[in-house]
Amino acid sequence: SYGGVSGLTSGVVNAASNSMLSDLSEVINRSGAYGVGIFATVDTSINIDRVSIICTSGTYNNGVYMIFAESPLPNPSDLAEIPIVIRDSTIYAIGGPVLHGLSAKSLSGGIDIHGLDVYLDNSGLSASGFSLYNLPGTPTFDNVIVRAKSNGSAYGFYLNPNASPVLRDSMVYVSTTGTGKSATGIYTRGTPTIYDSYVRAEGDPSSGSASAYGIYIDDEQVFVDQSVVIASTKSGTARGVHGQNTYGSTAIATSTIVNSSITGATNTVYAAVSTLTFKIAGTMLNGGPVSATSPVCAGVYDEAFVFYVSTCP
Repeated sequence: SYGGVSGLTSGVVNAASNSMLSDLSEVINRSGAYGVGIFATVDTSINIDRVSIICTSGTYNNGVYMIFAESPLPNPSDLAEIPIVIRDSTIYAIGGPVLHGLSAKSLSGGIDIHGLDVYLDNSGLSASGFSLYNLPGTPTFDNVIVRAKSNGSAYGFYLNPNASPVLRDSMVYVSTTGTGKSATGIYTRGTPTIYDSYVRAEGDPSSGSASAYGIYIDDEQVFVDQSVVIASTKSGTARGVHGQNTYGSTAIATSTIVNSSITGATNTVYAAVSTLTFKIAGTMLNGGPVSATSPVCAGVYDEAFVFYVSTCP
């Protein structure tokens, strides 16, 4: 399919409820203010299987854009009955100031994504592999590859409130070439669980400085197990795990990192406020010091393989 769309309420392919899209070689959008490959207003199920989606040149490029149709939303007990399934597919979004590989808002908890490759490349404002908002339940991302490059801000996952996915056996690689911009592997205001995954964020401007954050926690908490998290930059702040309190929550949020490797030259693990705390065990902390209020470390070691029984390097 070829063509442009007029806004974020239509796409080159408009998927109806209870629909299945499979074995499409490509869905291409080459023009129009909005580049939406597949648009779905979903109040029942949709299945996308072996589909290649390419969006280019739109002002807002979204490979897949899904929004819940019902208002108000159904009861949480009904959400698991509304599966959204994406299998063995690819999403490419290139050009335009704002890119999203998959943007999902107010969907059900029954999201299952397995074998999805997302590639984003632009010189504009931002690029986000997955932008998720208001998704009750536990969406599953398994064997997902996200690569996002931008001259602006780059995100692998951008998780708004009520977005708490499980990420397994996946790779997230993001970079920014913009001076004063930031690259963030996973930004979260939700509570993701990350298993057996590789997350890397790089600041690579041609001049000046840029920031890099492997995982950026905002008012919430994460669980990381058997994963590698790396933040690096030519010049600027590089933190493997960064905790912030932008929205002023006073609740204690404790993140747990076990059996993993965290790299960041500025800080391996950092929290800006005392309400964000960390428990770290059996993990390599490679780079700058852990900087947080009363962090708990058990059996960790640094880049020189110095072992710390019960303190944080």
